[in-house]
Amino acid sequence: MKSVKSFFSVLILLLGSFCTVSAVAQVGTIRGTIIDNSNGETLPFATVFVKEVQKGVNTDLDGVYSVDLAPGTYTLEVTYVGYNNLTVQDVIIKDGEVNVLDIKMGNDAQVLQEVVVKATIVKNSESAILTMQRKSPNMMDGISKETFRRIGDNDAGGAIKRVTGVSVEGGKYVFVRGLGDRYTKTILNGLDIPGLDPDRNTIQMDLFPTNIIDNMTVTKTASPNLSGDFTGGIVDITTKDFPLEKSFNVSVGGSYNPSMHFNNNYIQGSKSSTDWLGFDNGLRSLPIDSRQVVPSIAKRDASLTTLTERFTPDLGVLSGQSPMNFNASISTGNQVNLKKMTIGYNLAANYRNDTEFYEEVQYNAFIKGFDPNTDFEFERNQAQYGSLGKNNVLASGLAGVAVKFNRHKIALNALRIQNGESTAGKFTQETFIFNSSTLVQDNQEYSERSISNLNLKGEHSFGQADNFRIDWSLSPTISQIQDKDVRVTPFRLDEGAYSIEPSEGAQPKRLFRSLKEIDYSGRLDFTKKFVTNYGDSKLKFGVANTLKNRNYEILQYVFNIRGQNQFDINGDANALLQPQNIWNKETNMGVYVVGNFEPANTYDATQNIAAAYVMNEISLTEKLKAIYGLRVEKFDHYYTGQTNLGDEILDNEKINESLDFLPSANFVYALKEKTNLRLAVARTLARPSFKEASISQIYDALSDRTFIGNRNLVTTKIMNYDLRLEKFMDKGQMVSVSGFYKTFKDPIEVVAYSQAAPNNVQPRNVGMAQVLGGEFELRQNLGLKVANEMPLSVGANLTVVYSQVEMNPNEYESRLENARLDEQVKNTRQLQGQSPFIVNGYISYNQQESGIEANLSYNVQGKRLSVVGIGRNPDVFEMPFNSLNFKTTKRFGKAQKGSVSFSANNILNAKRQRFYEGFNAASQVYDLFKPGRSMGLSLGYSL
Repeated sequence: MKSVKSFFSVLILLLGSFCTVSAVAQVGTIRGTIIDNSNGETLPFATVFVKEVQKGVNTDLDGVYSVDLAPGTYTLEVTYVGYNNLTVQDVIIKDGEVNVLDIKMGNDAQVLQEVVVKATIVKNSESAILTMQRKSPNMMDGISKETFRRIGDNDAGGAIKRVTGVSVEGGKYVFVRGLGDRYTKTILNGLDIPGLDPDRNTIQMDLFPTNIIDNMTVTKTASPNLSGDFTGGIVDITTKDFPLEKSFNVSVGGSYNPSMHFNNNYIQGSKSSTDWLGFDNGLRSLPIDSRQVVPSIAKRDASLTTLTERFTPDLGVLSGQSPMNFNASISTGNQVNLKKMTIGYNLAANYRNDTEFYEEVQYNAFIKGFDPNTDFEFERNQAQYGSLGKNNVLASGLAGVAVKFNRHKIALNALRIQNGESTAGKFTQETFIFNSSTLVQDNQEYSERSISNLNLKGEHSFGQADNFRIDWSLSPTISQIQDKDVRVTPFRLDEGAYSIEPSEGAQPKRLFRSLKEIDYSGRLDFTKKFVTNYGDSKLKFGVANTLKNRNYEILQYVFNIRGQNQFDINGDANALLQPQNIWNKETNMGVYVVGNFEPANTYDATQNIAAAYVMNEISLTEKLKAIYGLRVEKFDHYYTGQTNLGDEILDNEKINESLDFLPSANFVYALKEKTNLRLAVARTLARPSFKEASISQIYDALSDRTFIGNRNLVTTKIMNYDLRLEKFMDKGQMVSVSGFYKTFKDPIEVVAYSQAAPNNVQPRNVGMAQVLGGEFELRQNLGLKVANEMPLSVGANLTVVYSQVEMNPNEYESRLENARLDEQVKNTRQLQGQSPFIVNGYISYNQQESGIEANLSYNVQGKRLSVVGIGRNPDVFEMPFNSLNFKTTKRFGKAQKGSVSFSANNILNAKRQRFYEGFNAASQVYDLFKPGRSMGLSLGYSL
């Protein structure tokens, strides 16, 4: 952990030094990108000539130019072979400032003439995203850093849900087109990155603060150069790389939730001195060797006392006052032009400390009645309710440098994310059917997570007019998660008396879980441009490989007591391990630890995906473009582990392999200059995750639910068909209508494990499935004119989806056996995790002259099947969460470099809840959280 502190210390020193250097005024600079107006691509090696000083430069391989000039007004003459010469007048240069001027050039093979324009072109990141979207060979949507600023989202999880067809579960996990997160792939700078949650296939989006992100795109149709394991979409988070202008930004802020903050009933666990930095100082580390053999009490070994004493006695939760949320960020970036090269850098550090408190949390387990002819209502098997407190600390740092010289560019980004989450719960648990008892329990959890990522990439241009390119990237990532000393201390409560009763579930336990995953991702791409009768075309081919290795281990220790009637514990969790209550061999009485190492929960697994592709992007006519090709992926999954009984031992055994041929074709027909009709057909995959394809059994202490792995899972095969009509207009306006159809073979769903274990779930392959849906998006300026600006705009997008799964015989027969009287059981149902609709909407006001920005946004997704019932276990559905949020910002000071922002979140006071539902039965709560409303205030300043 010292390395983490050192990293941030060096980062802050670098920030300070660069800020000091940036304070020295230099001559002014004109800088920007030359862009092909017909296709949105940059024009490398174009000539930019400054008429007044008779000085010229060529754009680099990214189409970027930069000229240092004395303060004054200038005229630029831009030339490029085959394009209209362009003259840009009235370009103003100020001392020590960078004037960013992007220039679009048109090509006209018949009439090459000079075009003269005024220097009123304004760089607009949102318009750039729309241009990228319009000219992309794939169907895609995106969101830019400009939108982050206007809407005020602090992390990628809040921002990405603004994109058409995207919803975010719990503020973290992305669902595209309503499909579950297993069908969405998250990549960082074009390459795989592991997540911090072994339950998920995608990374937690809230780990990425928006001030390190340049843009995020969601690609919804496949092409051979993209990874084949996605269906809903690929979310590509692109971090800042090569800034066009100098920047320095600092901000601090906080938010207050009346139902959560400054509440004296807040509960928390024991803390270490470094929790506020996002990691534990060792207080929660395993106090004995992980392979220590704990002697049986029957041996009356004195070492049993010593081992028991090593476990900290702080098992009970503490009461205190909950703090409000706090966040801070600092970032800087610039580029330096030298004689033979240009160097760009980006540095950023972020800190966030959030506290949540729920006084009315519920976790329940209901089953169907025994008699299907009379028992329509669900019977409660278990009810767990109480209070839950959480403190989440997120610290991150980004350091990036890029070098461009001649026709080459090399960039290196280093990213570190450190996350610590402490959770405390005070619950009462009642069991009614499969057991009969009342438990009261204290829970403490601490999860320490980190991602360390390096991304080294190169771009190389060869030949005239950039007609051959080589791009490559390498990205090693280390992802770690440690659930340190999860403490669960339940007592049975019977007529006012407390006791430890293992047979009733009243058995204190401590869990230590650790996960380490190392990923090595790399790709090499070649692009050859050639000219056809209808314009430029591209031939692309390349290779890629992703190697993942995961080590996972769960250590569990339980505590028993002998002669508990002789000890004064009385349900006090903190009294349990006090010295006077610990077992000793003389009396043979007291509390003692029992080692409970479970081999099934320790495994080592490796996945390797090797890929090669070839594709062609060609204009078939003046208006019709085709992008087609083939991707081949070789997948191998190796597993080392064994069952608890030792009757099945796997030693680096290959449990899954496949050679997949993934053809795809995209067609784009330009009905008009800015109106496209798109058609796409592709085959894609969904592979089981490490955790799913295992024999582990992972217990969630808070919900008292267990996830059971299934190493017999097979890969899901999917066919995708997409159609879209899109029209792009000026000022960031657009409208689009899309339709899609998908078929699934062997989809993976989370299913209730068995009738006898309603709290356990397992992933399983089910029958064939299909999804049919449509999307609509509109971005419109309302035309309200304020001081020569039109600041008021609206946007909305709607996704509607129908899904159907053909049940496998076991599930269908189980539903028939447990059908209620007059219930008609079909052999189909909706797809697990699929939302029937998603709605996003916003009203935005952005008046640059006054420095006032405001945004009111709304997001909701329809009720979706969360857990598939089996036997007497009913289906569980996640209810819609109507999220209405508001943010306004006032910029002030010289050049509006200062800002103050106010935000209000969850204005409708929506609840997060899941329900059991069934035929002619009243809905019953599966779990329930009330996040409440929150208000935020932040201050920022830019140099």
